[in-house]
Amino acid sequence: ATAMFDAAAERPGVLLAAAAVVDSIVLEFGDLKRLDPWIERLERILGPKPEFPSPAIGLRVTSSMAVALLFRRARRKAMLPWIDRAAHLLPLMPQLAARCRLAVYLSLDATGPGDPPRRGRLAGDVAGGTRALQGAPANRLEMLYAKYAQTLYEWIAGAPDYGKTAALEALALVESSGIRVMEHHLVARAVFGALCAGELRLAAELLDRLRGLAVRSSSARLQMYQYHYLPGWLALLSGDFAAALRCAEDSLRTSREAATPVLHQAFRACVAAHALPALRRSAAA
Repeated sequence: ATAMFDAAAERPGVLLAAAAVVDSIVLEFGDLKRLDPWIERLERILGPKPEFPSPAIGLRVTSSMAVALLFRRARRKAMLPWIDRAAHLLPLMPQLAARCRLAVYLSLDATGPGDPPRRGRLAGDVAGGTRALQGAPANRLEMLYAKYAQTLYEWIAGAPDYGKTAALEALALVESSGIRVMEHHLVARAVFGALCAGELRLAAELLDRLRGLAVRSSSARLQMYQYHYLPGWLALLSGDFAAALRCAEDSLRTSREAATPVLHQAFRACVAAHALPALRRSAAA
């Protein structure tokens, strides 16, 4: 669609189709290197001072670019203009689920440099959007996105159950609706919550489900890095340090190949760094 709009010199269509490609790559969470040419293409089209054919297109493209840059650009200076634009436009987004998704990604950005006040304001957006979507059967996909945003935010913010309850509620909605596009993300979030809460048996059960999803997935490589990392964390908490190190090393290798964000790679390094001293390998730690 982007190529056809480009050939017809239809700039609005080019921008919207390119933004949709970016969103699809992020949602699939397969090979995030695929974002790079689309970021460059949008930057080339828009230039240093972006102007949009309409406010609605501006909202859509700004949201997509902010999220893409958050995942793919380590240089904060390049990200800041887009992050700032997205934060400014956030209250204007008419779709609640889209607003929740963007708010939680901006929360991730606020967590990195340590900005609790901004993170707190974004929490209100996530909570309000989730409440508004609650119990709306016509908006089940939106509700899944909102629940995902809620569980991710609660984990970041250190809520009492680290987002586990919200993730399990979302997985129940997956079963009742049959909408499985977010399933592997939600299972992973439930595992995160269970591990943070020390519920190791539940974490192990959820990991079996996550592994099955990863093996069957078309984007299995990246999902397998997540699968390997989380069992490494479980092994660490269970005292099996050799297994924790193996899992962390497998996960780190796969995540580098798939160009995952540095933050994700750091999680894996943390597991390895905790396991190594227990194996009397302090220099490696």
